[in-house]
Amino acid sequence: MSGATDRVREYLESRGITKYAFYKATGFSNKFLDNSSNMGTDRAEIILRHYSDISPEWLVMGTGPMLRGEQPAISVPMGAPPPDPVDVSGRDPRDIELIAAQKQTIAAQARDISHLERDVKHLEKDVEHLEGRIVDKENQLKDCEKSAADDAVTIASLTRELAKYKNATDDGATNTETSGSEALGDAHCLGDAECFAVGEQSI
Repeated sequence: MSGATDRVREYLESRGITKYAFYKATGFSNKFLDNSSNMGTDRAEIILRHYSDISPEWLVMGTGPMLRGEQPAISVPMGAPPPDPVDVSGRDPRDIELIAAQKQTIAAQARDISHLERDVKHLEKDVEHLEGRIVDKENQLKDCEKSAADDAVTIASLTRELAKYKNATDDGATNTETSGSEALGDAHCLGDAECFAVGEQSI
């Protein structure tokens, strides 16, 4: 079965309408009739609005006659009487065709809505997952901030202890130097005394 765009080309050829005139009337791109075999319901409605003699059922589904009001060809045996006209209960055949096309449009739109609803559910799950990851990252950041604060307290305490140790070391070195000087002085005095005693003996 030919595609919808194939049927559009068939209609244009039968009516002697150029592709340029078709594109200008519908606003479609120049590749519409060349690159696709099917069309969406929105484009079908545009075509039917500009070319109202096309049968909607033929355009969308490929069934029935090309033009509105045409009766499909029926093979009749030789010598048989012609068939009775189809009873449409007084309704315009164009209305029946339009209703059939609208039903097809509604069914296609219902499928599209179902697909979109499924996509929305998937996106909602993705958003929920991302929100959970954000909460985890915020908790990790809080833990890092607390750890950094604890490290800062530890560093400050170690700095104070180091300062105390340095001061104590400096004080110990000063006391050692003072004791050494005093001992050296005593040794000098002792030496002088011995020298004085020796002098007295010599006299």
